[in-house]
Amino acid sequence: TLTLILALTIPVLAQDQTLLGNDISHGGFGGPVAKFTNIDNQFGVLVGGRGGWIINHSLILGGGGYGLVQDNINRRYLGPDEKQYLTMGYFGAMLEYDIHPSRLVHTSIIMLIGGGELNQATRHHDSIDINGATKDNFFVCEPEINVTLNLVNFMRLGIGGSYRFVSGVESFGLTNSDIAGPAASLTLRFGNF
Repeated sequence: TLTLILALTIPVLAQDQTLLGNDISHGGFGGPVAKFTNIDNQFGVLVGGRGGWIINHSLILGGGGYGLVQDNINRRYLGPDEKQYLTMGYFGAMLEYDIHPSRLVHTSIIMLIGGGELNQATRHHDSIDINGATKDNFFVCEPEINVTLNLVNFMRLGIGGSYRFVSGVESFGLTNSDIAGPAASLTLRFGNF
């Protein structure tokens, strides 16, 4: 009888093994990002944001998007009150792994994969004419490494470096190499980490 009781109770004590374990914690964040880069051989500033679902404090599934600051990349001077400039934006899905996120200063590795759009606009005095008929869509893959400072429980400050790989740029006399390149970033994150 003792053997029968043990045979029936031991399987009840066993737990299923799972990939992420049984005690999974969840959180999330969102925040603004500024990227400083070189586009078409000119200094460019991209602004945007990123956010995500945090699993077990380290694995992050999310997304991000960035747009070139208006008038930032000049293409052609047409006169005293008229110029052409480049507009650009891209967005995508992001996968991130945060290494030792509970430490005051820690590192994370990020990968963004998505798409973007280039366009050329003309500024006449104070009005803007965007030539939407000649927009150019492209694929983007951007690996990034960040160093993050835990400011308070709900806020993080990060600085990082990335490289923007692009494919499909064929308009406005530009190539992939004119849009691809390294970037430095500054990020604020607000959320439940």
